[in-house]
Amino acid sequence: MSTSLASYRQKKYALKALIKEKCAFLFNPWSDFYFGLALIVIGFAWCGYGLASNSFTSAFNWDYSHQYLPFAYDYVSSWRTFFATGEFPLYDSILFLGGDNIGSNTYYGLFDPFVIVMSIFPSSWIPFLYAMSTIIKITLTAFFAKSYLSYMHISKGASRFGSLAIAFSGYLNFMVGFPTFVSAITYVPLILLGIEKTIRECKIGNLVFGLFLLELSCFLLLVPMCIFGVIYALWRYFQTIKDRDALFSTKVILLGICGFALGILLGSFALFPSLRQSGLSGRTSSIGSAYFNSLKTALFGKDSFAFFSLLFEEVGDNPGRELMGLVSFFFPTGGFQTLPLIVGSSSTYDAWTASIFCYTPFIFLFFSSLLISIKEKRFDHIIAISFCLFLLFTTFAYYFFFGFSGNGYGRWFFVLILPIVYYGCRAFDKRKEYPSLLFLAGSILAFIGTLLSYLAIFILLEGKTIERINGMTYFISSYKLPTDLWNDLSRQWYLYYQLALIAIETFIFILGQKKKWLPHTLFIFIAIEAVVMGNTAYAYVGLWSIENTYMGGETSLNTNREMANSIKENDNSFYRAYFDASGGSENYQYAVGLPESSSFHSLLNFEVNDFAIMNGFKSASSEKETYNGEKFVDTGWSGSYRNKRWGVDSTLGFRYYVISNQSGYPWIGENVPFGAVEIPSYSKNRDMYRVYRVNEDYLPSLGHSINKDMIYRFKVEKQYQKTNFYGSSISSRESFLHQYEVSQIEQMGAIFEEDAVLPRGFNEKDYKWISSSSILSSTYGVDVFNNGNVRIDRYIGNEGDSLLPNKSSSYSNEGVNYFFNNNYGTERMYSNEEIVAGKDHVVISKSDNSYFTSSYDGGYIEFKYYNSAYSSLDSSFYNFMPQVMVFGDKKDENGNIIENQLLCYDYAGMKNIAGIKKNNWSNSTIGLYAKGGKVKNIVLYWPKYGNSFTHKHKVALSTINFVVEDYSLMQNKISMLKEGSLLNVKKSVNSYSFSSNYDEDQIVVTQLGFDKGWSVKAKLEDGNYADCQTYKLDGGLFGFFAPKGNNTYIMQYKTINADLGLYLGLVSLIIYISYATYCHYEKKKKHMEFSVFSNMVYFTNELM
Repeated sequence: MSTSLASYRQKKYALKALIKEKCAFLFNPWSDFYFGLALIVIGFAWCGYGLASNSFTSAFNWDYSHQYLPFAYDYVSSWRTFFATGEFPLYDSILFLGGDNIGSNTYYGLFDPFVIVMSIFPSSWIPFLYAMSTIIKITLTAFFAKSYLSYMHISKGASRFGSLAIAFSGYLNFMVGFPTFVSAITYVPLILLGIEKTIRECKIGNLVFGLFLLELSCFLLLVPMCIFGVIYALWRYFQTIKDRDALFSTKVILLGICGFALGILLGSFALFPSLRQSGLSGRTSSIGSAYFNSLKTALFGKDSFAFFSLLFEEVGDNPGRELMGLVSFFFPTGGFQTLPLIVGSSSTYDAWTASIFCYTPFIFLFFSSLLISIKEKRFDHIIAISFCLFLLFTTFAYYFFFGFSGNGYGRWFFVLILPIVYYGCRAFDKRKEYPSLLFLAGSILAFIGTLLSYLAIFILLEGKTIERINGMTYFISSYKLPTDLWNDLSRQWYLYYQLALIAIETFIFILGQKKKWLPHTLFIFIAIEAVVMGNTAYAYVGLWSIENTYMGGETSLNTNREMANSIKENDNSFYRAYFDASGGSENYQYAVGLPESSSFHSLLNFEVNDFAIMNGFKSASSEKETYNGEKFVDTGWSGSYRNKRWGVDSTLGFRYYVISNQSGYPWIGENVPFGAVEIPSYSKNRDMYRVYRVNEDYLPSLGHSINKDMIYRFKVEKQYQKTNFYGSSISSRESFLHQYEVSQIEQMGAIFEEDAVLPRGFNEKDYKWISSSSILSSTYGVDVFNNGNVRIDRYIGNEGDSLLPNKSSSYSNEGVNYFFNNNYGTERMYSNEEIVAGKDHVVISKSDNSYFTSSYDGGYIEFKYYNSAYSSLDSSFYNFMPQVMVFGDKKDENGNIIENQLLCYDYAGMKNIAGIKKNNWSNSTIGLYAKGGKVKNIVLYWPKYGNSFTHKHKVALSTINFVVEDYSLMQNKISMLKEGSLLNVKKSVNSYSFSSNYDEDQIVVTQLGFDKGWSVKAKLEDGNYADCQTYKLDGGLFGFFAPKGNNTYIMQYKTINADLGLYLGLVSLIIYISYATYCHYEKKKKHMEFSVFSNMVYFTNELM
């Protein structure tokens, strides 16, 4: 027994000793293990409110939830495809109308390592994973920063609380809504560490891979990082030049250049396509480039006054922008988008704004360090600080750090965070060398600076309206004062909070100036400040509720994703899908993973710009005037279309329609194109959602041959603003007529580019702008109506009636058409009048009460209505749009006419159009498909809205316009489209295969957004292969020449410049590996020589 006990104790002791030996960090409370654990805990506490209140996510509003979260579903899908097939998707059909996956999506994190890791988890976890990845990024940032500070000879304690301040900096808090920015700044300490190691040890690894990772995460920040990196490297090179001989210094310069070059070229496979896509966006002309040109003109013209005026110009021509560097140094951020003490009166976001806040200890340590530098006569420090102040408080840096290519950004502020913290840590480590009075003086300066910066807001901004000059973007002309409420919340407390922290932390610092516990105490204070700053952000900026708001709410999104997955699993061709549940989000298609035709994306495919403008997806680009009268282009980066217009839907290949029902109602009906049939197995919860598919008899597969009698050509009248197919100086009615005509040309014919060479046998027609209803009617055989040539009546509802009759009424079983025969009365409507929402129906009929169509098969109606009775400032009513119904007469099996039957019902369409801020004269048109009867009435019904007792609502009758196309006309086009359709279409990752059998040479227009990366190769009947000529058609769709005969085709996409980038990246990797291998063997060789020499010395000493 005693032997067993002794054996047990011996084994237990041995196990404990083994654990202590192998896992010593577990028994050391100051080890990096517990440092990392502390960072994670602080990270969870930092976003604790968001996690606790929003389904364990931190779904900030604005770009975070509107762009980054939905984009992540798309990017994760790309990586899963790559892992499953070994082929990376190069063309993203979900991106607006389709575009370069790498060129456009790298900007938002397609190659972000954290996004790649997300692909191994379920897609439903993405909002949660984004929150978790932020905490992981913060933790990594702290470890990289700690390594940098330690390498810079900062003490262990100071490097820990310094790295904490860097990881949770004000810049991070300000930019947390841009996850790619958070990813990028993770690697900034690694890059600066790499620069230091290059200078000191000729080791370039950290520099190379730090730049590579930052480039993949956010190429936008690569430019300021490289510019600052070069400045920092030169500064440190000359600062330490006395420590090296000439040969070593030359080696450092060469290796430094190589380090930057290799790091950038490693990621050039993503960078080159991204730069190309940026060039297509029109951003090559900018305020920054105009500013630079003005500087050059003044310099070379020897106009010193103009030159220095520009060089020292007030930040962004705005005192509010001038103040942000000062205020953001002394005060914490109030969250993503804005500084809490400098908030615009009517808008919050300003791209010129960011934060350099590094927490209270580093405010007073900065001033203490400044006093030490003065005392030590460190003029190099004074010069560096002066240079940084110049950058911070003049316009120059806001263009310079982005290569003079943007319109001014404050996003470069991240480069100042590490120098500020390092400078403060330097003072902390000298605390035992200097008296307490010096640090007290630093705190007094911090206290005074905090007060003065607060007062400066009142002095410079109170009662001021600032005039916009030089075409400045994101310009805020007036600001709220700190004493004003923002979102009904006070902001004055920031002053008292910050002054109290300076006082308390100064007292603690003086008390423990030479104590060992001081660094740990400052670590705790910074952690508490970080948690306060992180959680107050939610109060001022707010969240999108994952459960109720984000993409229509969690239940709706998951259900629609499930239906989308059913479509993807069973259809291996090209298609687009319409979702009623898309609501007000332009990026819904990314979340569900099916191509659509809307996008809010800074680098959406600008090759489709003309198509989007002609069809009302977006507004025409505009030119603005800036420095010296130079002009720059404002292209816009969002486009939206959910209008169900038959010509457009057919052109773009909308095959699926996922229709929603309003909660609490039975299924009333739907509005889907002719040929659309429900697929019950795809429809989940059929009381709420149903999936319809348009079969191939009604919609071509991938593309079709064009009608040779409808060939036109673009003629650019004024770049970016006007062509012969669109312009801005037209009326609402003319816009409606023109958009209908354009859709007819696109559906059946084609519009070629101005410089396109047409094949033999293809001849263009002169285009004449149709500006009247009569010309449109005679040209296309349709009937055109407006409020002036129809009868409009208000059917006054009985008490308790709504869309459906009151359940207790005697006519409760009559259905949605009950109001025709059961109402309180009718009134003729003539102009903008009021109705009672939730009760009345507005009924549009022919003046003679005859039918709109002649066929009992029905017809197509393109209907326009927008709410001009309200101002867009009153968005709640301006965007309050009706449900639309079409009624008519049907025939039963015996040929008897049944009156007032529902032929079409659209519940969400008009609401969705308004929800993406397109409720205006240029784009408030919806396609209505009336099936199975002669059309007699179009009915508008506004559901009950708001808390008003009367629910009265103004109706803008003057905006009503519509075109009616009888089904007999539709049949002719449907037959031609079917006859010209491509055959046997099959989709691969980056290509399509299909066939054709045309009697004569044809031009085929596809449903894909144009990109020069597309190519088509045909295998002809005789077995030979031919490269097909490609075209940009209709201002943004891909087309190609299809020779006559029974041919097969491969249409393939390759990202332009990606191959070159891959080759250069591979060469860079080989060069780096070769250099690293050389260094390894050189080190090993020196070590062996040293060992032999040591043994010889030892042997000689022994002999002697």
